[in-house]
Amino acid sequence: MPNTVTSFFIDTLTTLLSTSGLFLAFVVTLYLLQRLTCGLAARQFGGKSIYLSAIVGTPVHEISHALICLPFFHKINEVALFKPDGTGTLGYVTHSYNPANLWQQIGNFFIGVAPLFGGTAAIYILTYSFLPYGENVIDVIDSLSAPFSHTSGFTTFVTALFDAVLKLSSVLWVIAQDSPGKFAIWMYLTAAIALHMSPSPADLRGSVKGALLLLLVLGCVRLISDQAWESLLDHLASGLLSLSITYSICILLAGSLAFFVFAFSLVSKK
Repeated sequence: MPNTVTSFFIDTLTTLLSTSGLFLAFVVTLYLLQRLTCGLAARQFGGKSIYLSAIVGTPVHEISHALICLPFFHKINEVALFKPDGTGTLGYVTHSYNPANLWQQIGNFFIGVAPLFGGTAAIYILTYSFLPYGENVIDVIDSLSAPFSHTSGFTTFVTALFDAVLKLSSVLWVIAQDSPGKFAIWMYLTAAIALHMSPSPADLRGSVKGALLLLLVLGCVRLISDQAWESLLDHLASGLLSLSITYSICILLAGSLAFFVFAFSLVSKK
């Protein structure tokens, strides 16, 4: 047990970050791909070109914020699913809450990061309901996350992740050959959602206080019961592994869209 309160909570934060490190790395990668793709498209084809993905991804992003307002009892004042303006805003959700209510304060964190999970849920639903043999893709994602609990060491873990992505890609390749039209539509919609899953800077600013309060609560859980703390970490690691595998495919698709924009910009210059 750390000697001071400060070191205890720093150690708690470090443990949480290490448990979710791969997931956070994928989130950062998706954010950078979003900035790269949208920035390149805006420079080459004008600002409105980003609407090609935003018209799909932004409503999913904003609906995610709005839905998570509900369990934390935030009052939703206004929702704009897709309302571009000159400042770069594509949509927004304004909400209010009671600052004296701990539950509602913590809710700011989950509301801010909601698109990360809402976007994933939308991709799962899209895959299951639209993509041929989509239920098999979901089953593969779930089954591939199991071996990671038995891996140790960074190199072994990365190798296992690479193998998982290859297996999932091979399943998707079979579907692409069998139903190329539906696969192309699924690929576009998934890439568009993925490019707008990352929280905006405004989302992150609104999440900071909630994140600090959540850290305080989790630190208390760790202080009260090591067993409950270890169980929480196990569940967190398991859930984020499945998300990470899904995110790896999102990164591939979003990266493909970024490459397409780049290649098209080169061709258009000739």
